Amino acid sequence: MNPVDWLAWLYGRFFTNHTALSYFLVSAAAVALGVLAWTRAIDKYRSEHPPSASTENPPPKSPRQTASRTPPPSGQPPPGVESKPQFPQKGEKSSPEKKGSNVHIEQHGGPNAVTTGNNSPITINQIPPPPPARTLSQEDFDRLVNELFGGKGLAVHINLLPVDEETETFGNQIRMAFEKAGWRVSGSIGSNLGIAVVSGSGTRVFNGDGFTCSANDNAPELATALKAFAAIELKCAVRNDLPGPAPLLIYIGKRK
Repeated sequence: MNPVDWLAWLYGRFFTNHTALSYFLVSAAAVALGVLAWTRAIDKYRSEHPPSASTENPPPKSPRQTASRTPPPSGQPPPGVESKPQFPQKGEKSSPEKKGSNVHIEQHGGPNAVTTGNNSPITINQIPPPPPARTLSQEDFDRLVNELFGGKGLAVHINLLPVDEETETFGNQIRMAFEKAGWRVSGSIGSNLGIAVVSGSGTRVFNGDGFTCSANDNAPELATALKAFAAIELKCAVRNDLPGPAPLLIYIGKRK
């Protein structure tokens, strides 16, 4: 029997007045038959071409490969990488910070205001650093000696008052420079007494603080010494009212 004739009989028997419904039913039947045929084709192919063992069961990974893909714990280097100590970068602070114990300092006028972790202000006095120690490097000492050679044979009186360790060290360097340059050096080390200075306004005590040179304004000893001191950027306060046994008097006291 011709399929077209069979379909025409089927249409006339059931769908004469329902053409749209016939399209829907025929389409659904065609899809169902197509899906069924395609499913049977897939089953036939798989039965004729079974999958290989290597595709379904891949070889197990070695422990080394598994370990290489496992991320290391936080803070630890990967396997095979040597662990190195971490040092703070330049300018960074390595001291640990503890919660509730942090302290920061803010400048408000003179004293420092310290605030602790609980925001309780503490006021402390700002202690100024001590002045730098007076000392001559070997280069400055040699240059001072060379500059003082121009006054060889002149007289200078060097006195230290009051004396401490820093003053004595600096004073010995000055005294040795004059002696090595050929000056006639006198003086004393260790005196704690001040010097009475008599003037028209009365008598006052000079305690020798700092670095003082005293002589008449036209004394060659003063000009030679000041020129030598200036060569090494050493400043000596000049005055002309201190008594002493030499044309040039040098008093070295505690650093200011």
